[in-house]
Amino acid sequence: MTWFRFRPTAVRAHLEACLSAFLLAAALLIPFSKAQAMNIQEVKSPGGISAWLVEEHSVPLIALRFAFDGGNAQDPEGKEGLANFMSAMLDEGAGDLNSKQYQERMEEIAMRMGFDDARDSFYGSLETLSENRDKAVALLALALNKPRFDNEAVDRIRGQLLAGPDPCRP
Repeated sequence: MTWFRFRPTAVRAHLEACLSAFLLAAALLIPFSKAQAMNIQEVKSPGGISAWLVEEHSVPLIALRFAFDGGNAQDPEGKEGLANFMSAMLDEGAGDLNSKQYQERMEEIAMRMGFDDARDSFYGSLETLSENRDKAVALLALALNKPRFDNEAVDRIRGQLLAGPDPCRP
């Protein structure tokens, strides 16, 4: 029993159409298949800190990620959560800038900064427009080298952390 019939001219036309579509798709995809691989450079600071640098000049943004040895495994006994608390406090004022002034300065230069603790590392990040690089790095350096732990900010952040979900409870 025959369920269908091939007509040679129809099959040939269909194959030619499929081949044409395939060749057109291939021609359109060639530029995407030759996408450039990221150029990752290892750089070293004068102080001996190694880092990886990836540059893409078509995007006017700076994104920095970093980590320090440490983390919440080093929280003193009876003071569990200290690394987490510190990660929440580092953008709450630094140097001569209180929390409000520091946050306003970050907003003025379109800067986003954050910190997080893990078991064996302490992580940080910074994102800003390329044109604001120097100001953003200065604020980051201020947060890391001269953090403030003003009573108002300490009480507010402590309250936020205590009100949040408990990671130890299901």
